[in-house]
Amino acid sequence: MIRVIIADDEESTVELVQDILLSSGLVEVVGIASDGLECLRLFEQLKPDALFLDIKMAELSGIEVAQNVMQTDEPPLVAFITNYDDFALRAFELKAIDYVIKISDLKTFTQRLLETVHRMENALQQREPVLLEMREMIAQLARQNLHPLQRKIPVRDQVEGTVRLLDPQDVICIVRQERRAMLITSGKVFPTYATIDQLSERLSSQGFFRANPGALINIQYIEHLIPNGDGSYDVLLQNGQGQGQTLHQPITVSRSRAKELFKVIQMP
Repeated sequence: MIRVIIADDEESTVELVQDILLSSGLVEVVGIASDGLECLRLFEQLKPDALFLDIKMAELSGIEVAQNVMQTDEPPLVAFITNYDDFALRAFELKAIDYVIKISDLKTFTQRLLETVHRMENALQQREPVLLEMREMIAQLARQNLHPLQRKIPVRDQVEGTVRLLDPQDVICIVRQERRAMLITSGKVFPTYATIDQLSERLSSQGFFRANPGALINIQYIEHLIPNGDGSYDVLLQNGQGQGQTLHQPITVSRSRAKELFKVIQMP
């Protein structure tokens, strides 16, 4: 059985999709979400084999949800459900990512959805190459900016055991620990789904600077720049609790990035 989560903000669509999936005899619907954030929360709890995602949802779009789950250790297969026969999505038909158009013709909709189920069944037999292709294609969809990224960042709250959205302006810096990007705020550290490279591309216009290959700093929190004598600098960042209180661990700005940082903060 293929364990799936359905995420769509239209209750009637959810009920229809669920009925069709169950009729296949190949699917177990383990969760239903009405928005992207709820879908991520359910994904963390249930670890399904596949997601059926509406593209346009509150909190996080379907593409954003797909981007985030693709960065996990056990990513699911993904199929998009959409009202729009978008040319960019059409190009992905018959490949790793599938999509189903919401149409009034019930027979055609049912047929397409069942075709998707059978494709997923086959894909689960060759999971690794399919997921590799899917990850690349979802990243390409995001780069085409078909559906602009939301301002907030989905993170894992390990204390609460759930997923939440974090305002980038509350983030002091982002550091890579092993393969994970960790967002550091005042008093808390949150693992996120995105990579340092993805966050750098997304947040560069929001006041974040790539200090070195493994770290981003929020320029508004810079307190001191300490030269190391080799062209690099240690940056002391405010901990968000007031002037003069800095993070215990400085972030090193590499020699190759230091001149660019001075330009950004307009230092001579």
